[in-house]
Amino acid sequence: MDSYPRLLFDQVQNPTSFMWTALIRGYSLQGLASESFLMYKRMRRDGVRPTSFTFSALFKACGGGDDAAFGRQLHAHVVCIGGFESDLHVCNTLIDMYVNCGSIECGRRVFDDMPVRDVISWTSMIVGYAKSGDMESAAGLFHGLRDKDTVVCTAMLTGYVQNGKPKEALELFESMMRKDAVVKFDEVTLVGAISACAQLGGAESANWIRSIADREGFDSDKNVVVGSALIDMYSKCGSVEEAYRIFQGMIERNVFTYTAMITGFAMHGRAESAVKLFYDMLETDVKPNEVTFIGVLTACSHSGMVEQGKEIFERMQKEFGVTPSADHYTCIVDMLGRCGYLEEALELVQRMPVKPHGGIWGALLGACKIHKNVEIAEIAAGHLFELEPDNVGNFVVLSNIYSSVGRRDDVLRMRNLMRRKQLTKNPGCSWLET
Repeated sequence: MDSYPRLLFDQVQNPTSFMWTALIRGYSLQGLASESFLMYKRMRRDGVRPTSFTFSALFKACGGGDDAAFGRQLHAHVVCIGGFESDLHVCNTLIDMYVNCGSIECGRRVFDDMPVRDVISWTSMIVGYAKSGDMESAAGLFHGLRDKDTVVCTAMLTGYVQNGKPKEALELFESMMRKDAVVKFDEVTLVGAISACAQLGGAESANWIRSIADREGFDSDKNVVVGSALIDMYSKCGSVEEAYRIFQGMIERNVFTYTAMITGFAMHGRAESAVKLFYDMLETDVKPNEVTFIGVLTACSHSGMVEQGKEIFERMQKEFGVTPSADHYTCIVDMLGRCGYLEEALELVQRMPVKPHGGIWGALLGACKIHKNVEIAEIAAGHLFELEPDNVGNFVVLSNIYSSVGRRDDVLRMRNLMRRKQLTKNPGCSWLET
């Protein structure tokens, strides 16, 4: 936050509660939670009584800064000062704070104790349960709400999608499409339904949702949000050519549009198309983000474009200021490993500034299987056994590597280890659209 407002504030001899709140809210909006808390302490020390807007701003600062401890202290202040524990606006921001900090049970207690609730109260709790993966509780609240609006329905639909329940999401969307439906869908709801169709991966559902988008005036060539979602959906449904036709027909494109198309090409083995589109993107005013780089690096990895992948990875940091995450390093390790540069891949993992996760060691282990490198495979597997002790796939891959080089005693050792850990390989299955 600029120092000028603070300088003006410090010139006032007896700031009112409104002035204190304005400054606290300003710090909160700038993401400076600690400054908001400091100003509140000064406010209380000077004997100024806070208002409901003061607490709302502070709770938002706690939620944005993931500071549940200070949020609980503020909650205690709300109760002790009196007069605010039944305030609808304060309680709604208090629920939102607990939800954002991962304290869903505390948020529910506030919700249950509220004498009056509005749709924001219900939506906040539904979003909280969806984030925590408890869709049963989210559905219970949703079905218990009599007067629903588009926002709460969209929150519920999005929760289904985020938790891998596309059929439930589309059932809710279809209920909003009925002629007698009280609640109608909007652009955000439609994008959620498109994501649900992408999860199903069927061409029929993809064409169905696109026809709805066109019929309701959400044309993909004019609406960049819907168009980007459709590109992602068709790519995941196996129709990358249709995805590209939508891309070509769009009047406006943003980073999500390019990223969806680049990723679509990558997942369909169209590496050269993905890389070309990435460089075409650099010729526009649209700048790539961290997800864009994951898409293009994945394309380089799957096609063995090592030098190009290295160049893009270097430009990502130096030219675009994108700090490599563990997922970016996974792409590079996979790229090097697939092409047989196992020692270089291992060296990169050992000196990378971020802590390697299971995906990185898994990529290295998979590369060792391709090239039958037992020594590095044992290093990668050792880390995976610590990070993912119940993942039977890692044990199976190492066992197969031993088998490929004729080390039968080690194969038996791995099988006995799996038996002692009671790990069993899940049977394979296929998904068919009927």
